[in-house]
Amino acid sequence: MNMTRELSGEMQEALGAVLARVIDPVTGISIARLGLVERFRLQPERRRLLVFCRRIATHHACCIVFDALAFEDTLERLRAELGTTFPDLTVHLRLAE
Repeated sequence: MNMTRELSGEMQEALGAVLARVIDPVTGISIARLGLVERFRLQPERRRLLVFCRRIATHHACCIVFDALAFEDTLERLRAELGTTFPDLTVHLRLAE
């Protein structure tokens, strides 16, 4: 996980803890272990936390819709947990390029 702006050690620990707590419902594995979050960017002047996520691709046509729905559910869980942990920040999720 890359922290693109200098984040305090306390915030880095809190972000790491959130990633460890949010569990992907399909695999039962934390998103920290899955590596779904590529990086964070804090914009303190806007009170905003940008989260850049990477999608895990599937090559099976039968799984594309299911994977997309599960991915969206996982991202919503992440957004909710980050919102609870950092109530003063607006959380924006983006797909990493």
